[in-house]
Amino acid sequence: MPKPTIPNQDELQQTIEELRRAERIQNALYQISDLAGADLDTDDILQRLHQIISELMYAENFYIFLYNASQDTVRFRYFADVATEPPDMEADIPLDSLEHSLTWYVIRLARPVRGSLDTIARELPGPLKARGANAKDWLGVPMLDGGQVKGILVVQSYDEQETYSKDDQNLLSFVASHILTMLQRRWANRELEQAVIARTRELAEANRNLKAEVAQRRRNERLQKALYHIAEQAGEIGQEKAFFRLVHHEVAELIYADNFFIALLVDDDQALEFGYYADEYLRSQSKRPLGMGMSEYALSQDNGVLLTRKDMQRLADAGKAVIKGELAHAWMGVPLQCEGKTLGLIVVQSYREDRLYREEDLQLLRFVSTQIASSLERKRALASLSEAKRTLEQRVEERTRELSEANQALESANKALGEQSLTDPLTGLRNRRYLADQAPVDVALIDRHYREYKSSPDKNQGANVNLLFLMIDIDHFKQANDIYGHAAGDRVLEQMSGILLRNIRESDTAVRWGGEEFLLVARFTDSEFAPTLAERLRQSIADHRFDLGDGRSMSLTCSIGYAQYPVFPDNARMVHWEEVIKLADNCLYAAKRTWRNAWIGVRWASTPPQDELPDRISQALPELVQAGYLEVQSSHRETSSIKWPRNATQTAKPAA
Repeated sequence: MPKPTIPNQDELQQTIEELRRAERIQNALYQISDLAGADLDTDDILQRLHQIISELMYAENFYIFLYNASQDTVRFRYFADVATEPPDMEADIPLDSLEHSLTWYVIRLARPVRGSLDTIARELPGPLKARGANAKDWLGVPMLDGGQVKGILVVQSYDEQETYSKDDQNLLSFVASHILTMLQRRWANRELEQAVIARTRELAEANRNLKAEVAQRRRNERLQKALYHIAEQAGEIGQEKAFFRLVHHEVAELIYADNFFIALLVDDDQALEFGYYADEYLRSQSKRPLGMGMSEYALSQDNGVLLTRKDMQRLADAGKAVIKGELAHAWMGVPLQCEGKTLGLIVVQSYREDRLYREEDLQLLRFVSTQIASSLERKRALASLSEAKRTLEQRVEERTRELSEANQALESANKALGEQSLTDPLTGLRNRRYLADQAPVDVALIDRHYREYKSSPDKNQGANVNLLFLMIDIDHFKQANDIYGHAAGDRVLEQMSGILLRNIRESDTAVRWGGEEFLLVARFTDSEFAPTLAERLRQSIADHRFDLGDGRSMSLTCSIGYAQYPVFPDNARMVHWEEVIKLADNCLYAAKRTWRNAWIGVRWASTPPQDELPDRISQALPELVQAGYLEVQSSHRETSSIKWPRNATQTAKPAA
């Protein structure tokens, strides 16, 4: 059997040094973790971080650059250098102004750069432009967040005896992730869940790099895994008890935690509510007021407590705490604190002599408690936000419904108001404003029909597509007003509107033109329809006995003039529709001046006009008739005696 190899003194000394270094690294990591949640200014924390790093490697010359990717600028956040004057800490430096510098390469490559300037220059993908004092050895690591560079940490040496190793690079990378976590938490630019997940992944990666160094790193890896799971649950909206059950499971992966509970401060911090409880001897209680228990004692200690059975007995004997139930062999309690606020505490205890806790277990529980408190606060914020969102959605739905109802009411009111603006208030007929809006629409439709008619071999297509305008005026209406009063005259006008509406089609429109004058617009008619409609209206009015009120009545007649659009079908747009109304008005003038109780209208003749017509053909009506361009239709056979208006000055009607 071979004899066991006995290590020599140098090998033992090397092993001891490695273990001491691992212990220093572990203690430094705990200190960095404590600093991340410390109630200190960021500058004070960075100074302490510098001191911690200096205990692990040569770091007399140390600075931190922050990188703003959106602006592509850098800024000094911390600076200590024996050979260089302090820079402007408030200045934003364009990264392009540092092109090909060491800082520029670390940010652009997103990876560490280490070695002497000559060594680095040979390894870089481009030229190196050194800035400032020439260092003998230089180490820069990026602060990464999910692969994105947020800044860099740099240590440099002006002494050839002080150089940096691969272990120093890994350690500084690990420290960089902690510094970035602390800065991001204080910046508060990102949501807690994203920051914790990113930092946890970086911590886990850093722990894997150091795992082979010492067995203690395995525990750190499990710790980071637990923190990751806890942080992952922080983004889930659910019951706190399920979250605490997960926390118990994760803590039990790190330390002995068969007996475990989480108690939260409630009722304005005057009571403890046990959100989760697991104990071999004691039954769970839901809530109790604050008193003199061990939990209250742990809450008074910001850094938590690690107590043995003797410690707890001494506290009880001194009247500082009251022990209830089975006395544990070891007891640890750590307050759950987030942003300076105490939310409650987490407790583990052991009733077994072979399961005692050490100071490093307390440090670990303290470290985990910070993450638990942050995640708990995050879950509560998400739950509150979810509830607020549901409330807001309900309010938005109610408000939307109210606005919809208000809009419908407003639309109805606007529609009614629009109808009023287009309607004569006395007769209920349409007014001139309505005609001004509707006539262009009707005329455009007629014009389109005639364009299609002219290009179609079917000559019947142009039939029944005319627009007939009839002007109607009540004869001797002024006498009715003068004799019986305006109220009686209003009654006549109201009854007149009823007669008109009964004698026209639903597609036609009756307009009160003004005073006792009315305009009828008959759509899609032919030249034979106009005399028929005019005679029917004249006869209906003449046969009607108008009720004047107070048992009085009278008979009235009317005069009617009409014309059709288009005046000349071969050129539908030769005469504007408003001029057609004036033609009808002049025909009314002639009927009233010549006979009364009669109608006169004009239609196109078989001979289309060859010469250019005046713009206002209504003033040349007799000439157009005489030239044969227009044909006269009348309720009287004899049309030669018609008294036409001679010129534009004769627009007033004969006395009613």
